[in-house]
Amino acid sequence: MHRTDAANHVSNKFDDGDPGVPRLATIVGAAWLNDVQENIIEVIEEAGTGLTKGEGTDLYNAILQIIADAQIVYEALGAVSAHEALGDPHSQYLTAAEANALYSVLAHTHSNATTSVKGLAELATNAETQAGTDTVRSVTPASLASFAKSHATSGYQKLPGGLILQWGQTSLSSGVATITFPIAFASAVYSAVTGDYATSIAGTRYHGFNFGTASTTQITIYGNISEGETVRWFAVGK
Repeated sequence: MHRTDAANHVSNKFDDGDPGVPRLATIVGAAWLNDVQENIIEVIEEAGTGLTKGEGTDLYNAILQIIADAQIVYEALGAVSAHEALGDPHSQYLTAAEANALYSVLAHTHSNATTSVKGLAELATNAETQAGTDTVRSVTPASLASFAKSHATSGYQKLPGGLILQWGQTSLSSGVATITFPIAFASAVYSAVTGDYATSIAGTRYHGFNFGTASTTQITIYGNISEGETVRWFAVGK
């Protein structure tokens, strides 16, 4: 919400103008009108009473509903507090009628969340997160971390959408080495790179490498070296 800042406002208030001065009237702009509209609609939709074109009591009914809901919640909390104050040993503090009334309030004031509407959302299980098809549940950092992985010298990481990153190191004997991936790719290897591994500048060598035909389980590296040398590789696929 905002006070009008349209042309010809007077201290952010509307002015009728005066043709005798002359002084122009304040322009009623779309930004201010939309702001007013959306603020009113937000109250009505949160109350769950609905919008009806031509109905002059939508906002009034929404306010009454919010007051009634607040009274139900207040009475429910009061019932719980009364039981606790008496040291009531029973776990059921609300009657069935009170519980149903409270549920009704929560159900219509807290609709399911969408990409454009605030609301309630169930948390996705690890399996639902990994499937990547659910459009209703919310994902947590913990469920994202549940994707299969092995973070080691030779390892892999599965990502949302099915992409898999794999890496490792191997010894290139007589210029060739066949690598078996830590896990099999489901359908294809998209790309792979490799390079020398050295622990100091003195140990650095400059060689060329090529990959042979890759399968979903293996790939062959060729290099212009004759002695056994450690190389590191990285592959992306699905």
